[in-house]
Amino acid sequence: MNKKLLEFCDELWVFGDEITEGMRKDIEHFRKIKGEDKIIMD
Repeated sequence: MNKKLLEFCDELWVFGDEITEGMRKDIEHFRKIKGEDKIIMD
């Protein structure tokens, strides 16, 4: 996902049993800019 787009998101929803390298990078970036409490993992 484009890191610029993540700046406009209020939450990040993560689905699936496997976290890919790209997903991990997006999650880390989102945590830096928005905080961990805004990530929903299912």
